[in-house]
Amino acid sequence: MKPISQDEIDLITSLYSQKLSLNEIARETGRSRATVTRYLFPEEAERHREYCKNRAKEKSAYDQIYYEQNCKKRRAQKREWREQNKAYAQQKCAKWLAKANKCPLPHTEIEELMCINKYQEAIDMTAATGIPHEVDHIAPMSKQGPHLPWNLRVLTSTANKKKYNFLP
Repeated sequence: MKPISQDEIDLITSLYSQKLSLNEIARETGRSRATVTRYLFPEEAERHREYCKNRAKEKSAYDQIYYEQNCKKRRAQKREWREQNKAYAQQKCAKWLAKANKCPLPHTEIEELMCINKYQEAIDMTAATGIPHEVDHIAPMSKQGPHLPWNLRVLTSTANKKKYNFLP
């Protein structure tokens, strides 16, 4: 916001004395209505600023109390959601790790869904065979391998642990 000159302040007061509305004055001067109000009614603007500060403090205090009262309930809801949406939750976690490692991420919604399908495939194979399966990054994320569908494959847990972060 550019500083306001004394000439502009004088223009604002003269337009106000001509009984123009605050919106009209703002349009004439090229300033916002808030700026016009601040210069025409400084004590009202200060009172409003104090009100906003106090309201923000009250909201912050309310949010803190709400969080403390509902923390366990919210954790249980999150745990239940992760249990019902395992593939999506695993994809979300892997995406977070990929961001942390500065790896390329899915660009489109289709690529995102293809990644989620890989995690769902691992869950389904575990359920069908009884052998734990995991999603493996062919080029490991620790070596900036992309978190993209064509870099993912489903392996048994033991095979994935043997591979560790080596390239195949």
